[in-house]
Amino acid sequence: MAVDGRTRLLEIPRTHHLTTHPHDDGVMLGGVDAVSTADYDAVVSLCRMGTRQVSSDHVEFWLVDDGHDSNANLEFVIDDAARTVQALRAEGKRVLLHCVQAHSRTPSVAARYSMLIGRDPYDVRSAMPWLARSVNSGTRQSETQPSETQEDPCPLLQSSKVTSRR
Repeated sequence: MAVDGRTRLLEIPRTHHLTTHPHDDGVMLGGVDAVSTADYDAVVSLCRMGTRQVSSDHVEFWLVDDGHDSNANLEFVIDDAARTVQALRAEGKRVLLHCVQAHSRTPSVAARYSMLIGRDPYDVRSAMPWLARSVNSGTRQSETQPSETQEDPCPLLQSSKVTSRR
């Protein structure tokens, strides 16, 4: 919704989720609230943002929490976002990677970033404890390794083919 030429975020559940990437303490993972509370040099947003909400280097990728059918070129976008994080880190920047609630998009791109730097993408799960809490509400499993019956905490990454590329 635009008010006085500015975009406002309405009815976004506040999450206050913020943690560091399990393989790179220069990458912070969080929800939209982290934009105003975290210390960073660059922001990679995986959701739409208002024009005045981010004052540092800002790169925006639009992903929808609804898998392949709602995301054109899903593998490319996840990979491109992860490579953008990698490039910003190569410049020595502290990076905030976020979406609205950090339940799907953020862990998906964070897992892909882990793969790019040669690490286990499933470690992202243990770094984001709120993913385990959402399991208790019946939406996700809390195991650290996937099983046949377990839903992956990174459904966008799971539904894409990006896991097989390095």
